[in-house]
Amino acid sequence: MMMFSIGALAMTALALAYGAHGHRHVRPRWVCLVIANLLLGLWLVAVGLLAGEVYFRHFLDMTDSFAISRVHQAWLHRHWTLNKQGIRDTLQSYTLKPAPGKERIVFLGDSFTAGHGIRNVDHRFANLYRAMHAEKEVHVLAHSGWDTGDFLNCLQDFKRQGYVFGEVVLISGLNDISDIDPAWQRMTAQVKDSFKPSGILQNSYLLNWLYFRMKVVTSPAFRDYGLGVQERVRGPGVERTENEDAYTTRHRPVSRGPIGGRHASLFQLPGRNISFHGDSRATG
Repeated sequence: MMMFSIGALAMTALALAYGAHGHRHVRPRWVCLVIANLLLGLWLVAVGLLAGEVYFRHFLDMTDSFAISRVHQAWLHRHWTLNKQGIRDTLQSYTLKPAPGKERIVFLGDSFTAGHGIRNVDHRFANLYRAMHAEKEVHVLAHSGWDTGDFLNCLQDFKRQGYVFGEVVLISGLNDISDIDPAWQRMTAQVKDSFKPSGILQNSYLLNWLYFRMKVVTSPAFRDYGLGVQERVRGPGVERTENEDAYTTRHRPVSRGPIGGRHASLFQLPGRNISFHGDSRATG
């Protein structure tokens, strides 16, 4: 793109010089001016694309709700550091057994629990809870995209290693229901299938982001994602609680072993405004 910019600028200069000094009897001056203006316009477009590419590639620090754009991947590269267990946390490793005299609290969840869109991992709620309760040992078993089945697999994998759970706080979202709703599985698959950039749309951060934003507006899989969540919430897989703003999913117990469990299942109803203060922008 940079070479194209330089080439377009050089051709513009040559066209202007040709129109001013050379072969006026062969080619009218206005033709040269038109060509020069076209080349100058191309150069300005190239410079604009180059500047946008530099900004989106190196300076824009943003996530997207679907975690599929190049900009989002760059954000992960900057802020998403994993420990030895493959979990995002400041603790380099989780011990199998809690320290003597300490109660262990385990937060189990998906991207919300892992801190999607939060640059500093110490600013997510689990780490804030850890900072306020130094007498407790707080671990976070969470990853973006995890669903109910992934929660179960995680518990089983850690249990096989001899991990002592203590109290488990399960933070599940409205879209963590693909294991009990085949329609939701098809819907999430449509989102992935509808976004398959290739060539320059995949390699360019700027064009990849513009392509993503276009899909959000034009693709039914992206555009109707929120409506799909509402339909799933009103389906047979969930039930209304006494709190009019809360739903809870019905599913089998997370484990039959000695795992203490607390299921946090308070969800925001579609259309309700609940303020959330983070340190990064999330769009989509």
